[in-house]
Amino acid sequence: MAKECGRCKGKRKVFAKGKWSEWDKLMGFNMQTCPVCSGSGNDPNWGSKSCPGWKTFCFNSIDYRYGWTNVPDYCPSCLQRKREDERQEREKARQSGRRDSGSYSGSSGGARSNQSSGWLEKTCNGPKGGPYCGNTIRYRQDWSKIPDLCPGCIAKVKAAKADWKEKPCKNPLCHNQVKYNVRWDNIPDYCSTCSGWKEKACANATCSNTIRYKAIWDNIPSFCTKCKEKMQSVRRRNYQEATSKEYPSLDASLPGTRVTARQMGGERVTILTFADRSKHITVTAGQKPEQERCSWDVDASGSYVFGSAHFSDSSSKRLRGKYADQERWFDG
Repeated sequence: MAKECGRCKGKRKVFAKGKWSEWDKLMGFNMQTCPVCSGSGNDPNWGSKSCPGWKTFCFNSIDYRYGWTNVPDYCPSCLQRKREDERQEREKARQSGRRDSGSYSGSSGGARSNQSSGWLEKTCNGPKGGPYCGNTIRYRQDWSKIPDLCPGCIAKVKAAKADWKEKPCKNPLCHNQVKYNVRWDNIPDYCSTCSGWKEKACANATCSNTIRYKAIWDNIPSFCTKCKEKMQSVRRRNYQEATSKEYPSLDASLPGTRVTARQMGGERVTILTFADRSKHITVTAGQKPEQERCSWDVDASGSYVFGSAHFSDSSSKRLRGKYADQERWFDG
């Protein structure tokens, strides 16, 4: 994956010069395409290529700077496995040379040669991460697979593996497995990807805050807390500055739309008219605190103000519309 642009921080847009109203800033009209990355969000001085993998498939990418004379052939994880395999090959070659010469290592983990019987011996160091064992492992030189643990340690490792099981993640959109121990008191239902915290950028293009959420949430917020407070303050100011308020029927045609409130799935409609004859329309469904809301603005001529439509975070449940439905719902 290529590195993000240092100018726009991967957001593809930057602030435009000039004077802008509070509403333009809130809706992101004061943003322009980043001149450094041309709207791609990636650093133009950096490239990326796929890792070919070391003895297996690899889905990682390798980031490199244009102009480098020595671009890595493998990602860090594959490069580490390659070095480990090369180290093991050197170790096997060294041990093979010792066996041929009839020598033995005086260290506790070295192999002791017994040419008369054809058997070799070495010391068991114990399971990885466990206590030191010290028992003797007897093996023959012509074996294709030489054990690294004594029979007692092998039995302990198998018993420990038997306590670990896997089950599918409870999230229907996730295909990961949940690894758990049968001795645990609280066995998780979700994998670490779904149950862990994630971050995403605020939907407001002028905001640089991030939103922390979990993938298992039913209603994932689109705006940060500060932007929500600003929207609420704009809504309260609209109610205070409105010259009139209307509550039309659900089957009445709404300004700036091609559908009625009933077709949108709404239960109530509020139209605020201001001194300049512009209007703010709000369609709501349900009751607080789980009330769902869709609102937009129209100008004095009754035309939809492009980009003014706003849906609450839970509008996917009852109001049958999302941001992608603006072309179907609104006249803009």
